[in-house]
Amino acid sequence: MRESFAKGGWDGFRHYVRQADVNPLWAGILDEDEKEKWIARLMKQAESGNFWLFLIKTDPGFDPLRGDPRFQDLVKKFNPPS
Repeated sequence: MRESFAKGGWDGFRHYVRQADVNPLWAGILDEDEKEKWIARLMKQAESGNFWLFLIKTDPGFDPLRGDPRFQDLVKKFNPPS
């Protein structure tokens, strides 16, 4: 990732992230189609019981998805007890 940014700046970095299909830690650069893809992926992970989904509540990489009601439902589902 670092090399992609060093060689191509933000455009190179965005291209790398899209090609590598990495976790949406950098979801802020995703377009609407990619947001749909990540919502669908997260919903599939929720159906399979992915334990790590509790991280979506606080991981800032998911901020661009927070306005989606489906994402909010996932956050509620994986909200650990207080």
